[in-house]
Amino acid sequence: VEMDDLTYPSGVTRTRCRVAAEYYIGTKRTQTLMHKMKIPFITFHGKDDQMTDPASSEMLYDRASSSDKTLQWVENVFHDLMHE
Repeated sequence: VEMDDLTYPSGVTRTRCRVAAEYYIGTKRTQTLMHKMKIPFITFHGKDDQMTDPASSEMLYDRASSSDKTLQWVENVFHDLMHE
């Protein structure tokens, strides 16, 4: 991952302003629509994630109106569950 030019290096401690702004806008919009989510889903979230608050996955799970939903916590990982 660190050698891939198309990925953002994990060692970078600051988020670019534009990226942060887009995340914020997208998050606010998503929060207003969560109650409409009726399809089955599973969400995975690292308990030690410092980039995305684990409470956001919990919020999605709680607010979604789907009757078939799962929140799976992953222990001892940071943000990128597929590469750690």
